[in-house]
Amino acid sequence: MISSRAQRLWNPSAYLSFSGERLRPALDLLSQARMTLDSPPRHIIDLGCGTGNIVPFLRDAWPESKILCLDSSVDMLKKARESHSSLKLSGIEYQQTDFESFQAENVDLIFSNAALHWVSFDVHKTLIPRLMSFLRPGGVLAFQIPDTRNQPSHLLMTESAKELGFGERIKQTRWVTCERDARDYYGILSPHSSIISMWHTRNAMILDGDNPVADFTASTGLGPYVDALGGNGSEDGQAFIQRYRENIAKAYPKEENGKTIFEFNRFYLIAKKSEK
Repeated sequence: MISSRAQRLWNPSAYLSFSGERLRPALDLLSQARMTLDSPPRHIIDLGCGTGNIVPFLRDAWPESKILCLDSSVDMLKKARESHSSLKLSGIEYQQTDFESFQAENVDLIFSNAALHWVSFDVHKTLIPRLMSFLRPGGVLAFQIPDTRNQPSHLLMTESAKELGFGERIKQTRWVTCERDARDYYGILSPHSSIISMWHTRNAMILDGDNPVADFTASTGLGPYVDALGGNGSEDGQAFIQRYRENIAKAYPKEENGKTIFEFNRFYLIAKKSEK
């Protein structure tokens, strides 16, 4: 089964326009993963690697490790390969695949930055035990995903569609976010883990641009709604985008100096596989 993420036409350049803001959560996750591992990992999987912008930091942390970059997007993997080649990084492999079908074994670290929310919690209930099964004893699963359930940036996607009379057309569109709380993930992981660490953050990003919050979501969460309305090239898709941008500009007004503050919630999880 191909995930909704694989079915979308990704624009790596648009995604990278906010690479700085998207990098900090990954580095926070990496820092905690390093403290959880007992020894330097020999085999690392960057699951949902996107444009591969965390790989240089993985390589810097563990110069001798083998890194496998997995993503469903050909364009993202191409961008990652080009970027890593320009940095003269070695020991890196690339594979186009989706979360549900890839296989691995004896992995020391599965690292996933802002990717697993592209599949639902129902998928997580089987996916996460699979990921844990790929780890050697003492191996670590580390991921972070946006938790935008109560954020105007994402609530206004549905509201904007309804204002235009498109409510029924987007009714089956999945809101791409963390769907459950820490207790639900603990229930999945506790049979497989000796250590489980979970936490939330709320980052206040200071953004430049005319409507930067709308630009930020345009390269990720807004896409499934636009697709449901016929895509970027359709009249309905364009009407929806325009209404959403208008609503977002009101919800996130500029400061006196022209900057926009965008508060963004994320959920982090680290699990260490039991030795038994």
